[in-house]
Amino acid sequence: MKRLLLILILTFSFQTLTKADDIRDFEIEGMSIGDSLLDYINLKKINNEKFFNYDSEEMYSLYLYKNLELYDELEINFQNNDNEYRIVAISGVNILNIKDCLKKKKIVVKSLKSDFATKPENYTHIYDNNYLAGNSNLNTSLNSESKAYITQWTFASGDKVRVWCSEWGNDVKKLLKWNNELHVKIQEKKWMNFINRQK
Repeated sequence: MKRLLLILILTFSFQTLTKADDIRDFEIEGMSIGDSLLDYINLKKINNEKFFNYDSEEMYSLYLYKNLELYDELEINFQNNDNEYRIVAISGVNILNIKDCLKKKKIVVKSLKSDFATKPENYTHIYDNNYLAGNSNLNTSLNSESKAYITQWTFASGDKVRVWCSEWGNDVKKLLKWNNELHVKIQEKKWMNFINRQK
C-alpha cells in the first residue's frame, strides 16, 4: 500500500513539473508562436494588409476578422525583413462590455492556471490618454481615465501569456471609436522588448 501511494505521489509530482513552460505549446485560432504566417495566409494578402502599428518599423501588425471560431478579431505581429514571416506575438480579441469582459476574463484565467506551472501576476494599467490621442493624430487631449485589467504569466525565457480587459474612457470611445475588449495574447520576449522600447 505504501508503495502504491509513493507511486501516486511521484506521478502527480511529475505531472505538476511537466506543466507547460513554453508558449509554443499553445495556439490561438490554430496559430502558434514560431509558425510562419505563410502557412495560413498568402503573401499577397500579407503584403497588402500588414502595417506598422508603432513608431518603429521593426515589427509589423496584421489583423484578421473573417473565418474565426472564438474571437472577433486576431492581431498577429511579426518582424520586418523576416522572409519566413514568423509569428512573434498573436492576440485573440473579443468586443465586450466591461462587465461581460471581466466575467469572461475570469473564466479564461481559471482555465490557463491549470496549464501553467508559473503563478500569474495581476495588476491594473492606467493608460496615458494624451499618448493615445497623440498616436491617433487628434488635436486634443483625452481627459477620461482608461484602464486595462491584466493577468499575465512570465516564463523563464521571458515569453509571456497575457489576458486583459481594456476599459476605455468615454472620450476615448467617442473620439477614437474604440470598444472595450478582451485580449488573450501569447508573445515572445522579443515582442515585449519591442513594446517596451516604444515611446
